[in-house]
Amino acid sequence: MSHSGDASASPSAARSASPGEDWSEGVGRADPLAEVSGRKLNLGCAHFPLDGYLNVDLSLRTRAALLCDLDGTAFPFADECFDAIVASHILEHLGDPFGAMRECHRLLRPGGVLLVKVPHFTRGFTHPEHKCGFDVSFPLFFDAAMTPWFVGTSFDLERMRLRWNAQPYLKRWVASAPSRAAARILGLVIDGVANRMPMAFSRLFGYTVGGFEEIEFRFRKPSPETGGAAGRARA
Repeated sequence: MSHSGDASASPSAARSASPGEDWSEGVGRADPLAEVSGRKLNLGCAHFPLDGYLNVDLSLRTRAALLCDLDGTAFPFADECFDAIVASHILEHLGDPFGAMRECHRLLRPGGVLLVKVPHFTRGFTHPEHKCGFDVSFPLFFDAAMTPWFVGTSFDLERMRLRWNAQPYLKRWVASAPSRAAARILGLVIDGVANRMPMAFSRLFGYTVGGFEEIEFRFRKPSPETGGAAGRARA
């Protein structure tokens, strides 16, 4: 079900959690694109809206300000009306992730930033509703120089990061405080090594550390000044 809206909808309109729910640990997270000014969109916010963003999701059970079907349909916004988009753990739930990336490209102004967080394939299919797997090859599909993979939508890759211990605000339901603290420390060590050699750890050593929970990509929509040349990942 798709609901129409416009980019002027108020980010403060997010609905409250249902009685008895306590999602406070995830709410109020730091803006992952704080350095980017302008209008911002958070796709698939679930129970964790971001302040200063238009928070969008499909379900009434979320804290979205706007309900919108993100799979296989045009997003209900005008072209080039956002400066930044966050898509955190949403693409893996979609049947057409390339279509969603194409829509993000349409919505971003030239030079706008798209932050994508998705499960790495080594852990991604532990969730029964995940439809897609992702690894370090994902940016190739948006690089026009990579003819065999290019899907017709150009993004410059600015940064790529593997993350062993992702979404810590969800862990309090399944792990004790000491376990979460140990996981944070271990994750920092593993991430520090893995992101020096992301290809090797994604393809060869990922399972030896139990898999990575997340891979993050920071893309930028090419502007006329950049000529649309795909950038290289910077760890």
